[in-house]
Amino acid sequence: MELPFQHWKHQKSLNQECYHCHNTKIGKIDRWGKDTAHKVCIACHELEDKGPTTCLQCHPKKQKS
Repeated sequence: MELPFQHWKHQKSLNQECYHCHNTKIGKIDRWGKDTAHKVCIACHELEDKGPTTCLQCHPKKQKS
């Protein structure tokens, strides 16, 4: 499942300090997947007190047509 993500917005808010997310090299986040996203993204969002931190904030239920 793809989630909405604005890379430029994260770059700007982190003052171009890419190491916050990219721990080894630019362009790739090691072992990227659900577990890594939950560990990296939620922890940062909680620390910064902004951004989604709950399941439904990132994974809204699909509207039935």
